[in-house]
Amino acid sequence: MGIADCPIAYRQIPKPGSNGGKCNIDFAKDAFDQVDRIGDCVAVALDIKGYFESLCHQRIKRIWRDLLGVDELPPDHYAVFKNITHYRFVDQKAVYRRLGYLGPVQRGNFIVEGYTRPYREMDKQICSNEDFRNKICGDDPAFSNLVQRNELPHGVPQGAPISDLIANFYLMDFDVKMNAYARQRGGVYMRYSDDILLIVPGGKNEATAATAFAMEEIKNHGDALVIKESKTCVVRFERDGERLKFEHVTGPQGKNGLEYLGFRYDGRKVYVRDSTMSRLYRKVTNAAKRDGTRHVLDNPGASAASLIGNFNYSLFSQRFSRVKKGDLTDDYKSWTFYSYLKRSVQTFGVKGDRILPQARNFKQTMRSRVEKAIIRAHARQNANQTAVSSPEMATDDR
Repeated sequence: MGIADCPIAYRQIPKPGSNGGKCNIDFAKDAFDQVDRIGDCVAVALDIKGYFESLCHQRIKRIWRDLLGVDELPPDHYAVFKNITHYRFVDQKAVYRRLGYLGPVQRGNFIVEGYTRPYREMDKQICSNEDFRNKICGDDPAFSNLVQRNELPHGVPQGAPISDLIANFYLMDFDVKMNAYARQRGGVYMRYSDDILLIVPGGKNEATAATAFAMEEIKNHGDALVIKESKTCVVRFERDGERLKFEHVTGPQGKNGLEYLGFRYDGRKVYVRDSTMSRLYRKVTNAAKRDGTRHVLDNPGASAASLIGNFNYSLFSQRFSRVKKGDLTDDYKSWTFYSYLKRSVQTFGVKGDRILPQARNFKQTMRSRVEKAIIRAHARQNANQTAVSSPEMATDDR
């Protein structure tokens, strides 16, 4: 269909010169390389609202049949189709409450809802088959059924392996139209699941026309599919001698350059997206609070200074920072964030030489947040112990 390079998510696309496949780093590089190639152009980033939950069941079934070249789905395919469209689901918190993992717990002087057992210490199998049938499915009359069924004419659950395949084939006709539109104008079109990117020569008028075309075309592929106009971002690039300069045209993103698949390009250098770095530091803060508090609770009576001194920072940093070179694999799920940054630098080359400096103070920041978490947890522990050992005198109202 001429769109092998358009839908790029959830696929094993070979990486030239490597035995592995492309990942988001490579796809971002492909997009930025196209900006360099075209030069004076606009990059239009569009986002489909609630993509997976908006996929029309009848359209899925029709495309599925067409791909197989049959009038009716075979029984085994139909069974998969039926279960992925009329899927069952449960509310996570409702299940945890039912099984006793979530309930009233003491937090200082207050009783609040929280985990009765640390989340990290929960078994992967949180209940037996019998408890699942009785307490979750409601086989025991004492418990209501928590299992719900999707009754809408659209939507598939995100995360199921077949859902990824559906997400790609569902918009094949849309991809054909968008690809033709871009190529006729000397540009390119890429779609990463619900993220659409159009790069076409020209300026604001071309961006407006491309956006309007995409928004009109998406209407032909399901009543529930909508491109979020509020999240549409347009960045214009212009040649500035041998380099490119950018102009943010519209949208909540792109004020510092084109943002795509976790990276930002200003026409000269590539950076990890600012929100990605912020998210990393939020993860560090949350992990520091959790591990710092646990460290204090596991060592009652120890001073704050000794707790800070004997905390295992190396073990804590493994999930975020460096790993041994021999432990690196092509499976990005095994990378730590620092390794991810190094892989990005290798991929983008000279244009990516600003990426590692973005995490220059990461180690010091990580240690500082752990120390703060320990000091606060230690202070709370001392305050609680003081409150318990020095209760207020009861008054006699008689």
